[in-house]
Parts: sequence; structure tokens; C-alpha cells
Amino acid sequence: MNYSTSDKLILEQAIADNRAFNAALIRAQLQRKITTVDMHLHNAALNARDNDGRSAWHDINQARNVLTEILGGL
Repeated sequence: MNYSTSDKLILEQAIADNRAFNAALIRAQLQRKITTVDMHLHNAALNARDNDGRSAWHDINQARNVLTEILGGL
């Protein structure tokens, strides 16, 4: 199929816009998940400080689950 120069420029811009949108979306999703990991690890640290080992273990396990989800998506 033959495209005019202006059609090619429009397609190139649409592809660039799509790549930028996808990158921003991925960045936002990773930021949300990493924030969740940070929250779980912070809770684990607080629970460990308060000698609540079972709760600390649970929070650490939750953080590990989120990290596994992130790594599985890469």
C-alpha cells in the first residue's frame, strides 16, 4: 500500500504517541505496585519492632507477592 508523505508523518506521530502513552501507563502501574511493597515492608518493620513476628511475616509475604507480580509482568 502506498502512503503519502503526510499520511506517513501522521502514522509516525500516532505510533510515537502510543509508545509514550504505554510507557506512562507502565510507569504508573509500577509506581503503584512499588508503593504497595513499601507499605507492606514498613508494616513488617513496625510489627517486628513491636515483637509481633507473625504479623511481620504476613506483611513481608504480602510484599514478596507484589514483587513477584511485578517481576512476572516484566
